[in-house]
Amino acid sequence: MYCSKCGKPIDNGSIYCPNCGTKIENNQINNQFGNMNNNQMNNQFGNMNNNQINNQFGNMNNNQYFKNQSRNEIKIDINKVLIILIVFIIGLCIIGGINYILKEKKSRTIMIYMAGSDLESSGALATRDLRDLDYKKTQANNTNVVLIAGGSKSWHNNYIDATETSIYELKENGIVKVEKRKLDNMGETNNLSYFLNYVYNNYKSDKYDLIFWNHGGAVDGSEYDELNKNIIYGEDNLKPTEMKEAFENSPFNKNKKLEIISFRTCLNGTIEMANIFKEYAEYMVASEEVTYGSENDSALKFINDISIDDNAITYGKKEIEAYKENITAACNAEQRTNKKENYCVDITYSVTDLSKIDKLNKSLDEYSKDLDNSLNTYYSQLSKKRSNLNQYAQEMPEYDMVDLYNLVESNKEYSKNSDEVLTNIKDAVVYDYTNNYYSHGLSIYHPYNATSFLKTYDQITPAENYNKYINNFINIMQNNKTKSFSSFSNKEGTIKNKKKETADFEMDLTEEEVKNFAKANYTVFVDTKDGYYKRLYTGKKVELEGTILKAKVQGKLLKFSDIEYDDDSCWIDIVEKEVTDKYTDIYTVPILVRSMKYNVATVTIRIDDKHPNGYILSTVIKNGEKEKKDFAAFTNVGANINDYSYIQYASQKYKILDENGLFNPNYEGNGVYTGLEIPTNGFKYIREDFDSEYDYYAVFKIWDTSNNIYYSKLVKMN
Repeated sequence: MYCSKCGKPIDNGSIYCPNCGTKIENNQINNQFGNMNNNQMNNQFGNMNNNQINNQFGNMNNNQYFKNQSRNEIKIDINKVLIILIVFIIGLCIIGGINYILKEKKSRTIMIYMAGSDLESSGALATRDLRDLDYKKTQANNTNVVLIAGGSKSWHNNYIDATETSIYELKENGIVKVEKRKLDNMGETNNLSYFLNYVYNNYKSDKYDLIFWNHGGAVDGSEYDELNKNIIYGEDNLKPTEMKEAFENSPFNKNKKLEIISFRTCLNGTIEMANIFKEYAEYMVASEEVTYGSENDSALKFINDISIDDNAITYGKKEIEAYKENITAACNAEQRTNKKENYCVDITYSVTDLSKIDKLNKSLDEYSKDLDNSLNTYYSQLSKKRSNLNQYAQEMPEYDMVDLYNLVESNKEYSKNSDEVLTNIKDAVVYDYTNNYYSHGLSIYHPYNATSFLKTYDQITPAENYNKYINNFINIMQNNKTKSFSSFSNKEGTIKNKKKETADFEMDLTEEEVKNFAKANYTVFVDTKDGYYKRLYTGKKVELEGTILKAKVQGKLLKFSDIEYDDDSCWIDIVEKEVTDKYTDIYTVPILVRSMKYNVATVTIRIDDKHPNGYILSTVIKNGEKEKKDFAAFTNVGANINDYSYIQYASQKYKILDENGLFNPNYEGNGVYTGLEIPTNGFKYIREDFDSEYDYYAVFKIWDTSNNIYYSKLVKMN
């Protein structure tokens, strides 16, 4: 039987031609002898007798014939199979090559919404963060980097125009303007939505991510534009509700979410912000605490290493690792330590799975309902616990942000739903890095020091019962006018041990005062015998044992001295950061001098067994270089003290007593500067205690459960 198309022989029973692949129909078989009748078929061998027919195949017997025939057919079939196989492989290669050429590679687009503000105009931090972006690396990873920049009086580079709010792209020759726009407000909803739509329409990608770059204001949002002033808040900014509105008017929603929403800002690692973005992004990367910049490193360099294959957690870890390196560069700038992870500030950064936020919100709502039901009975206890929680951005207490996990755990006895909330926090926060003990990835607004955001909190609250609870909490606080500390300002304290090297002091409280006591600290002064008192130490470690309030002062005072001459020295004003069994961290505020420029700085000194007199752990300057008359203290930048010529401890002395001889808590308004300036390569610290030449005093500062503050009389220390 032969193929009707190519004429090649076909084995009986075959469905397809082995040569050309044509399907064999039944009528093809019949057509082989289609028009032959029996007589015609017989005539094919008509004149042949049996002997003649046999002679056609010589002397082969039946077995020999079929054996030889099979071998020939097998040889033929193997050759055919080899040919077909080679043709098939070549075909696959051709098709695969065509598909490879035609197939578009997967890509990622990272958007940066950069409001430069004073971070850039005063400190050049935006320029520093952009400087390390590497086009060759992002191109190799098939990543587009697009940013919109504005909101700053000036930029410290030649590619961003301060008179515009234009859109830029990272290209081979640097950051290049791709969309020229007139000056707009970075704190305006339409500006954000325009940027989101522009990028989506012009950069088709498989994944999109957005980084907010600016100051952060916790539940107040971020993106503060220093060119646009708001009557109430100063600089206009994007509120959380405005961010939500912008995303509603963008392609990034339930059907096409961002993979990651990221905050290179302070304080935006909140459950409230997670609640806003759960509809528009899959994950959130943000910090609970204040974040810092560095003159020595970029926090955006992680973008160079982001691949399309990186999932959100990997992306977040790379971003957080870059920030850790950024802070290490700042904190090791002093170069007196060589630790791989030497952090002079608190770091809190986390990656949150936004798909888990609804479940967390639901459990938080039940938890808050329990707390609200307990509020009237246990207000004093709940207030005391809130008072002692660590608060983020301690220099700006009006933000009132505390760690959510810490808050819930501290109130476990008042809610049967506490454990479920804690479990859901752990489930939602898929990666958390912190160098302190009280941070777990998400903070929450709990008013205590102010009510700045309470009126609008219902628009962003993650749980209705939580909103109800904090409103009721504040109402009780404001109406709880206790008189238990009314005579506290006349209360006498006592010295536990009058030896100058162990001058601890204590004070007895009444039972009513203990009931309403929340927390306390103390301040030590020295009488300079000219009507002024110099502040030496503010301590945070105060213990209440029964009815006795105790403070430990011994061995905590420091002097700033010439490296050779101890007589050339002065007391420095220090604030206790943390006291543990291993070390003491203290803050001091000197001035660094370089040529005719001055910087206010926060120096962290660590005292431990190896360094009993202390050593500088880190130096953080305030808001870039300023003339001495114009200090600003908002932007924190790590600095290298060796870049400066002199260090000057400009401590102050004050008139701390009122006309009645009582402590005046508003004494800071009448300070007089004193101090000492020494070359940065020629100073040291000396541990000092109370001597007999001067009189030393301490005063307790107490908070009650309604956040009212009281001061004791001066307690003489020697």
